[in-house]
Amino acid sequence: MKRMLILLVLLLFLSGCGTIERTNSGTLVQFKQFVDKADLEYIADYEVTASGASYTMKQYFMGEDRIRTDLMIGDRSASTYILNKEVYSCALQNDWVCIKLEDKKLESVTELIKKIENNPESYVIVYDGKEKIIDTETYCFTIKMPEMLGIKMRECFSIEGVPLLLSSGSLMSMEATSYTLKVNEEMFILPAVPMTMEEFKAQEQVSLQDEIEQEREELLNEEKEDLIEQSLEEQIKNLKK
Repeated sequence: MKRMLILLVLLLFLSGCGTIERTNSGTLVQFKQFVDKADLEYIADYEVTASGASYTMKQYFMGEDRIRTDLMIGDRSASTYILNKEVYSCALQNDWVCIKLEDKKLESVTELIKKIENNPESYVIVYDGKEKIIDTETYCFTIKMPEMLGIKMRECFSIEGVPLLLSSGSLMSMEATSYTLKVNEEMFILPAVPMTMEEFKAQEQVSLQDEIEQEREELLNEEKEDLIEQSLEEQIKNLKK
């Protein structure tokens, strides 16, 4: 689950814990074999459908302290990095801009995902058989999460532990279209020096003021050119007289 960052969106609607059921001990052991892959690394492409919208996602995973997720929605793209427990959001405008996120709610959600992985015995997990995804045999589990009002999540792993499917019925679906087990560390280098949200807002304000000033200068220049043109026309008329 920590590798499926789309959960961060869904889990923001947390409500409270209900009665917790228990998982079969055999299923618990089997599930842990997939989520406890300490040396797992991968790059995976996904097709995601959520809230009636569809988009593509690419995820780079090199342990829970090095995760990068690229989202492409229409012609817009953005990247999220988790580096040594810090979260950054980067987007390409005229240049790359990276913002360090300080949202405590995001931090609490991340902690909840770790709680699920570290304490799966606190959740109802049922083995749901095998399924072929991109010609790969996967092992699937259904997970009932009291924190999400009992919503059931279905997750399928490759034999190496790569999550190739995550779905919650009609709410969302995330299915891999390709994956590889080798990641280059350079993929986790931020494309720009990160700034705080306050620094970003201040920079945007300065940029807006610069744009206004540039437009004012352009208007003044246009007015000057019009005056010069009018003056030349009057001089030509006077010469003709």
